[in-house]
Amino acid sequence: MAQTGHPQRRRRRGRPVTYDPASNQPWRTTARFTPDTAKKIFALKARISDELPVDEMLNLLTSLVPTDPGDPPLTAERIEQELQKLAERFGPTDQEELPLVS
Repeated sequence: MAQTGHPQRRRRRGRPVTYDPASNQPWRTTARFTPDTAKKIFALKARISDELPVDEMLNLLTSLVPTDPGDPPLTAERIEQELQKLAERFGPTDQEELPLVS
């Protein structure tokens, strides 16, 4: 009997997503975002720089989320500072100041 659906989805169905942190290798995955989330991601990306790769922006934002009790708290000011540093790395943008992230 022929299987239906995209071959990649067929292959992954029922298989847990795994990652070995000890491998020290990048994790490549396919992410799917709702339209509202995609609009927010691209609006933020456009405010930083058109040259900014989305994965780099998401890596930065994820790295700011506290995971240990000793991690500094995540504040809008801290997010804005880190995004400004990222914007400086990728060159000028039409926007003078990044929006406050809440």
